[in-house]
Amino acid sequence: MSKIDAERDSDADMDAAADSDEKVSATIQRHIAERKRISALLQGASTDFALWGLLDKEVFAPIAALKLDRTREDSSTPASTSTSTSTSTSSPSPTPTPTPERERRKPSRRQPNQADRDMLMHNFPRLLSNACRTLRSTFPSSPLVFAVLPKIRDMGPSAYALGASTMLYNQVLAHTFNRFNDVDRVNELLEEMEREVVEPDAVTLVLLNRMVTAWGQVRRGLYGEAARVTWGMERMTKELGRLRDSKVQIEATVGKRESRREVSREARRKEHA
Repeated sequence: MSKIDAERDSDADMDAAADSDEKVSATIQRHIAERKRISALLQGASTDFALWGLLDKEVFAPIAALKLDRTREDSSTPASTSTSTSTSTSSPSPTPTPTPERERRKPSRRQPNQADRDMLMHNFPRLLSNACRTLRSTFPSSPLVFAVLPKIRDMGPSAYALGASTMLYNQVLAHTFNRFNDVDRVNELLEEMEREVVEPDAVTLVLLNRMVTAWGQVRRGLYGEAARVTWGMERMTKELGRLRDSKVQIEATVGKRESRREVSREARRKEHA
């Protein structure tokens, strides 16, 4: 069965356009330069686990350091200063433990300024998508593509909302098909996107069209009798039906969105005519 690929997002095109556009702000240029730096590091990784180590150092750790979901400490809780009322003497206060010299000398981690925070948050979803694309193209059998979504979910709701982009889900959908040929998991990912309000786009629709076509060929026996029988089972028929229903729904949603964009573009053209 032929493989499918998530079409490259427009990130590279945006970078190229920005490089040639003198009107692009210095802030955006800085974001792009940093994104290119990290992407080059990821592309130069010798193994998929080396790439993951770089991703952890350059992307996950800086976002975690922002503590986007830190909880407020209860400052109203007093220190333990109670005294005993049953005796005439107070309980002795604990003697403070001296801070080791090496701890006093340990430099504190520099907190990013607002410009750095903005850059980290702006680049986060794009770098995750780039990392998955590099994993899939350079290490096509790597399971680490499937570790990205659980990782950002474990980092907290804000990190997940920031990083769980349509671009990222498209990469995971394509890898799910190519590596496992798993229609069940594809349906689960589509349901997850709907639940988490991650809007599918035209690339998502292209992926689903290719999946439906490929699995239809399997069911017609183009990939052998054993595969045809397996994919003709009731459970597989049900899952393929769910996938087709999702495709129809996404097709309508994407079509409406593109129509609105075309109306908006036409209105702008008339304004400048």
